[in-house]
Amino acid sequence: MPRLHVTAIREQLEKCLRDELILSSVGQIEKQTQARIVALLRDRLHYSYLGNWLDRAGNTNIEPERLTAWLASQGVAPALA
Repeated sequence: MPRLHVTAIREQLEKCLRDELILSSVGQIEKQTQARIVALLRDRLHYSYLGNWLDRAGNTNIEPERLTAWLASQGVAPALA
């Protein structure tokens, strides 16, 4: 196995750290954008915000029980809900 020169190792480490900082910065921008969207949906469009379910057990994109209940409240036939 070839040996890496100390300078090459340092350059690789610095690149990884720079990449991590960039990703962290992008992640923070994404979180700010999500917060603005949540505020818009909640405050102006009167959506019910159920919170951040990122770490919730059984988290899915669609909550069948909630969707079924909402469809029923809209008059959708149970066979279609």
